[in-house]
Amino acid sequence: MTVSAITSAISSLVEQGQARVQAGKSTGASFSDTLEAAGTQAIGALQNADMQSMTALAGQGSTRDVVDAVMSAEQSLRIATGIRDKIVSAYLDLTRMAI
Repeated sequence: MTVSAITSAISSLVEQGQARVQAGKSTGASFSDTLEAAGTQAIGALQNADMQSMTALAGQGSTRDVVDAVMSAEQSLRIATGIRDKIVSAYLDLTRMAI
């Protein structure tokens, strides 16, 4: 999962959301479904990096594959952490609002 792929996916979701708002209907994937899918992809990248590392330790994988998988997993983890931080920040902002 690359940054450009995530950016294009987010842009696509924003465009779909804007189209739904203009159409006056709320069908399709919910925000929680989208977050779940992103989390699942991040976990998949981490598991792939782990699998590539174990394969290389067994002497069957290349160093380049391991480095690529680990870099992809690190990028996914940083993106997931950034999203989590934004969600927590938004929640804290909501809790500070006066009713």
